[in-house]
Amino acid sequence: MVWTVLIYFIVGLVYDILITLYYLAISDRRSVMAGFWSFVITMVSIFVLYELIPSKDFVVQLLAYALGCGVGTYFTVKYNKRRRIKSHGK
Repeated sequence: MVWTVLIYFIVGLVYDILITLYYLAISDRRSVMAGFWSFVITMVSIFVLYELIPSKDFVVQLLAYALGCGVGTYFTVKYNKRRRIKSHGK
């Protein structure tokens, strides 16, 4: 069970990194990248739903996934903010 929870945390982390990159691509009006990230996000979300819902440890795995999502968003926004500050400073 510990490995499964860790895997859901990592999947949640990666998932929200992808979503944040998707929103950043939209805000930068990069249509090809936004379309690509949309495709990947859809594939990951359907896979997670397919695997997570019938699980007997649904609540624990859902919490791990949601925590990973929050951590993924936090670090992606923080990294992108730092990168934008550096690029505007040059």
